[in-house]
Amino acid sequence: MRHSRSVAILGALAVSIASCGQVDDFDLTQPETPSSQIEIESDDPEGSGENTDDEPATTTTPEPDSTTEDSTDQDTGDQDTNEPAEPDVADEPAEPDEPAEPDEPDEPDGTPGPTEPVALQVELLNTYPHDSAAFTQGLMVIDGVLFESTGLYGESSRRRVVLTSGEVSTTVALDQSLFGSGLAAVDDTTLLQLTWREGVAILSDSVTLEEFDRFNYAGEGWGLCHDGERLVMSDGSATLTTRDPMSFTQIESIDVTRDGAPIDMLNELECVDGDVWANVWLTNEIVRIDGTTGDVTGVADLSALVPEGPLGEEEVLNGIAYDPATETFYVTGKNWDVLYEVSFTDS
Repeated sequence: MRHSRSVAILGALAVSIASCGQVDDFDLTQPETPSSQIEIESDDPEGSGENTDDEPATTTTPEPDSTTEDSTDQDTGDQDTNEPAEPDVADEPAEPDEPAEPDEPDEPDGTPGPTEPVALQVELLNTYPHDSAAFTQGLMVIDGVLFESTGLYGESSRRRVVLTSGEVSTTVALDQSLFGSGLAAVDDTTLLQLTWREGVAILSDSVTLEEFDRFNYAGEGWGLCHDGERLVMSDGSATLTTRDPMSFTQIESIDVTRDGAPIDMLNELECVDGDVWANVWLTNEIVRIDGTTGDVTGVADLSALVPEGPLGEEEVLNGIAYDPATETFYVTGKNWDVLYEVSFTDS
């Protein structure tokens, strides 16, 4: 069937050529053109694409060679060749990182840093006798008269002392169960004396020194002074408390710092023009404290005034009083035989 169809095609070509007057130039005896150049048969093993004898052969375009096919397969895989392959996520260009925002500079909070206290200059003005049996806990001057509170169980007392001679003019002993401590004037006629661990504050007459009332409080009592409106009290810690002079109830607390760090062992106190002056227990230093902020603004070293001779471990500097009439201070120590009049100035 295929051979006769090929002859028919050649006959038609010959007739066409003869009509053009070129029959002599066409070789009817040339070899039969292989059908593979005219018709490509399907290689489908199942025969699903095979032509029947009743259907004309269809001329198709040769398939691309293996090189092209492999290249196409490699690029597209099993995807439809009419649709572009979606790019692999890994091949997508990475988005550039957003530039980091610069750190904002810290804004000042407006609070100044700690101020280094000045070294106070100590000028010695006078030296006076002092009772070496007095374990000094509190010291104050009123109208040129020295008032003193002494400690130790069985030896505690309140005293009036002649300032220039050291003579004890009046003394009242405390009960042996009480350890006398800080001393301050509540008003022109009343003194208030603390006790160390007993939580008792004794009110007494400033002339006779006789007790007439008591307050009770929690914690230890060390130093005491009056700033003109309130009492200021220490308890051996780095905190001062202010108290009502009439009821002794606590008003507020003030944290004391030196170079920004807490300073404890604050002992005997003296209030002067908004500052609180304090002995630092077991040292030869007196510190000046801002009564509002609690900052130590000045430090005085009184090591040069320590008496010569053997002293006990607790026989240290303690006791500071201010005389507004002379604007000078009086200082002594526990069981010291001298009382010094001094002035403090900023260096």
